[in-house]
Amino acid sequence: MGGSQGGSGELSFPYRKLMGIALDAFGWSADQFWRATSHEFWAMIEARQEANKR
Repeated sequence: MGGSQGGSGELSFPYRKLMGIALDAFGWSADQFWRATSHEFWAMIEARQEANKR
């Protein structure tokens, strides 16, 4: 996965960017990010968005 944009070619999904969000905003470790399911990650995103509406 190349560069700060988080990927190129077949692996163009922005893993690097999403990992940055998990580490910075949620305080996860890299290991926690890689072990989490996509459902867990997006549930965390949705919960944060909902909390910020209040």
